[in-house]
Formats: sequence, structure tokens, C-alpha cells
Amino acid sequence: MRAAAFLLSTLMGASLSLLPLVAKADEELVLENKTEGMIIRFTVRPTEGKGQKVELLKKRGLAAGKSRTLVVPTDGKTCLYTILVEFEAPDYQQGYENVSDKLNVCEVGTYTLE
Repeated sequence: MRAAAFLLSTLMGASLSLLPLVAKADEELVLENKTEGMIIRFTVRPTEGKGQKVELLKKRGLAAGKSRTLVVPTDGKTCLYTILVEFEAPDYQQGYENVSDKLNVCEVGTYTLE
């Protein structure tokens, strides 16, 4: 009986130690909107083109002066993403329009739009 319990605990310990090798390593990113415009979409896509676009605001815009923590789904290897920020309506008098940029989500904890 003790041998079976030891074997079971050994197998469970071995399988638990492999979890970090196969788990996704999603990255958290704080998005700060210091503009006067409403952000309606914040979309990311791996820069290398492998993977799909993901809209991180989930159809809930980010008002001027607000911030929100977003989760960027990653495969644990990819860090460089192309982002597209879309505002509610381009305000040419204020100079706000859609923004496209590249972002290393593994190194940057906060992305601020001013």
C-alpha cells in the first residue's frame, strides 16, 4: 500500500512540475488613456504574422483619463506585437486619430496614449 501511495505521489509531482512547460504565459498590460478621446478598440497581433488579431477591450471602450489592465494572450515565446488603437471618432482639431505601433509586451508593463 505504501509503495502504491509513493508511486502515485511521485507521478503527480512529476506531472505538476511539467505544467510550466506547457502553460501559456499571458502578459498583463496596463493601458492608460491620457487623451481627450474615447478608445473603442485596442487590438494586438504578433508582429511576425503568426496568430490572430485579438481585441482586448472586449467592446467596452476606455474613456479619456482612465486606465485598465488588459491580458495579452501569448504562446510563451512571442513578445513583439503590432497594436492598433482606434478612437471613437477622429478629432482632427485635437490631433487624435487611430494609432498603429509595435510593443514588446514582455518588457512594457504600461502603455500610455497622450
